Amino acid sequence: MTGVESALEYCRANDYKIGLATSSSSPIIEAVLNKLNIAHYFDAIQSAEHLSYGKPHPEVYLNCAKILGLEPMTCVAIEDSFNGLVAARAATIPAVAQQDEPKWIIAHQQLKDLTELEGYLAKTCY
Repeated sequence: MTGVESALEYCRANDYKIGLATSSSSPIIEAVLNKLNIAHYFDAIQSAEHLSYGKPHPEVYLNCAKILGLEPMTCVAIEDSFNGLVAARAATIPAVAQQDEPKWIIAHQQLKDLTELEGYLAKTCY
């Protein structure tokens, strides 16, 4: 995803807590985070692998918010999958989608890529 590291750096520099809520398995999560060298940015990593339900169920998002000590409505989900978008919305988490198709209209904001995230957060997070 274009802009992922700069988005993570922006969030870290502005003292946002960063969580990863995913349906991927632990080996895949570890491989991707290591390949991209971004594991150090995350305050919490929650996989649906060992939960009762995966996305589109909101459980993985709710658990991640709880680990971070945050109310779901104070978080922002960044999604590239439709099931993830549905899960975030079901968890009452404002969702940003990195897609530009009509079905993604349920996202709170659609971004071309993560280079636009800084502008979105600057307008919506206080």
